[in-house]
Amino acid sequence: MILLNCPNCNKTINFDPIKYPPQILSISCPSCKNKISYDNRKKESLIPIPQDLLKNMPLLKDKSSIIIAENENYLKILKEGVEEIGFFVKKIFKTVEEAALFINQELPFLILIQVENLPPPPFKSLEPIFLLNPNTRRNIFVCIMAPNVKTLDGNSAFLYQVNLLISTNDISSFHHHIVSSIIFEYNLKAHFKK
Repeated sequence: MILLNCPNCNKTINFDPIKYPPQILSISCPSCKNKISYDNRKKESLIPIPQDLLKNMPLLKDKSSIIIAENENYLKILKEGVEEIGFFVKKIFKTVEEAALFINQELPFLILIQVENLPPPPFKSLEPIFLLNPNTRRNIFVCIMAPNVKTLDGNSAFLYQVNLLISTNDISSFHHHIVSSIIFEYNLKAHFKK
């Protein structure tokens, strides 16, 4: 049970959100009949990242990142997750096209892209990243989050020419997958250097 205040008459209303579907609700004030809006959608929260996983994270020269999020509802949790793994968010964009110039000038290490519907490969919007010279491109970690992908699907990630794909269903643990993938890539690079 939660308490809501009517902004019109200041009446306090007892309200049980569990009895209602996860959507934006319109509640009528019993006193003045004013409509009160309440967001009853599931609020996503991060699953804390295990410290032993973070201990294995390689020391990176650059801990900068940008977030590109089509859905603003994901911004808070994406920013929190990126910061929890030790990155700072330089900039937030709504589309890859908006971010292209910034990416070419600033070259952040981590680019996290959240899209509502990922088209079949190739993802044309990513061309500004693909056009970077190969040495520069190798130093950027690109992750796409979308509802229509399978988390850690390496074959699809290869087709999209990105480092990692994450389903939005796994948003509460997305930062775990980023850390694990960065660790894997650095270990693989170290193996090939030997």
